[in-house]
Amino acid sequence: MSQRQPQRLNADALETFSSNAQRRLDAARLQGRVVDQSDEVAVDGWLGAMERGFLDALPPTPRMRRELRDTLVGSRIIGIYDDALSIEGDSADQSDREIDEDPTDEEAMHSAIAASPAGTAQGWPTGLTLVGGSSVDAWAISAVTVAGTHRRRGIARAMITDQLDAAIASGASAAVLTATEGGIYGRFGFGPATRSTTLRFDPRRVSWRDRADDDMTVRLVAPQALRAEAPQVFERARNAGDIGRRDVWWQQALRVFSLRLFNHGDSGTTLALRVDSAKTGRLEGFALYRVSGGEEHGRLVVDEVCAADPAAEAALWRHLLSTDLVGEVSARSQPVDFLLPWLLNDPRAVAAKQTSDSLWVRVLDVCSALAARSWSRSPAGTRLRLRVGDALGYADGDYLLQVDELGAGTVERLRGAATTDASVPTLELDVADLGSLLFGYTSASLLAGAGRACGLGECEAETLALADDLFSTARAPHLRTPF
Repeated sequence: MSQRQPQRLNADALETFSSNAQRRLDAARLQGRVVDQSDEVAVDGWLGAMERGFLDALPPTPRMRRELRDTLVGSRIIGIYDDALSIEGDSADQSDREIDEDPTDEEAMHSAIAASPAGTAQGWPTGLTLVGGSSVDAWAISAVTVAGTHRRRGIARAMITDQLDAAIASGASAAVLTATEGGIYGRFGFGPATRSTTLRFDPRRVSWRDRADDDMTVRLVAPQALRAEAPQVFERARNAGDIGRRDVWWQQALRVFSLRLFNHGDSGTTLALRVDSAKTGRLEGFALYRVSGGEEHGRLVVDEVCAADPAAEAALWRHLLSTDLVGEVSARSQPVDFLLPWLLNDPRAVAAKQTSDSLWVRVLDVCSALAARSWSRSPAGTRLRLRVGDALGYADGDYLLQVDELGAGTVERLRGAATTDASVPTLELDVADLGSLLFGYTSASLLAGAGRACGLGECEAETLALADDLFSTARAPHLRTPF
């Protein structure tokens, strides 16, 4: 399984707001800027705007605010500024009052308002795992907010245009994000590519079909004790639909930071389990969870179970579901085809309470994205032409996919007469739907039934069946890394 290291940005993409995006803002007299992360006032203004966009506030302590700034390291943050509102005297005059070295959360939020942008977005290079385990360079987008005072002025479109231009400049094959609102990003070429589910368990109904694996040893440890080994387990466990984890992700997850981000809860002490192979002594998996008390029974919240081996995963769940005095166990961001029900005598002891899309993918380089994934084994020389529509122009065109009997694919962009060869079955679709199809999130037949794709050639049904077979996956893709 090949996992590529994240690519490096070129200097222009890192330091300059896209001129293509700025043109969309000129008529509204707004200015897009890449925020200088050495300017603490500007960064706190950006963070304040971002937190307000998600109905939150800046963290209440100086330490946590420093940690929040640290989460931006290695990323490119942009703001959309309304210079007409930058009136002299808006910011607090520190010369007229004593500077508070330990401001309250309300004071910190108020002091950041004057430097706040009307829109925020963050992007950084990452690896994206495809079907088959290979990884391509990708661009992760997060923290997209627009102030309520500045809606319908083209800010969101300008920010996404800037992020996609930065992704192209970085050499990314795709851009990825998670969507708070599902109706926004399709017009920018993003399609849902993975699902996740929230699980609820009744520990009183849990009984196991088989006895515990004697080769697996589970121990309670401090989360920080996993700092060196947990990233290695994650890399071994990564599956289609996941992205790489930056160092700051691990620092907050393993409680090196006091700040809690990325679905790791806002209360309770984080505990950790490690499971090692008794034969090799190697770490095979870990779990992060929190326990809270109640009048009768406690509640256990699982933030993550990550294992490179099914036996290790089963051992962790056995321990979590046998915690004394716990009447309810829940786990978010779990795969839709999870292992656990098949280990139990009563599968109804675990129930999926909420399932939704998680990762959205925007293909930018069709050739590199398709060539890197594996395909269903097909007769040598199986061919499918993809006619991709892209309103933004990044991926618009015809592409020929050829798959051999081992499931390896090659992709080339077609030009001229090759685009009209009637002997090649052709699937026509939008780039947003290609993002969904790439991971097997849906099928060509379903897209065609919804009027979102069509098969061209002598027999549409045969073209759709061929695409269904090629893009099918054995396991559902899953994003285990919220961002």
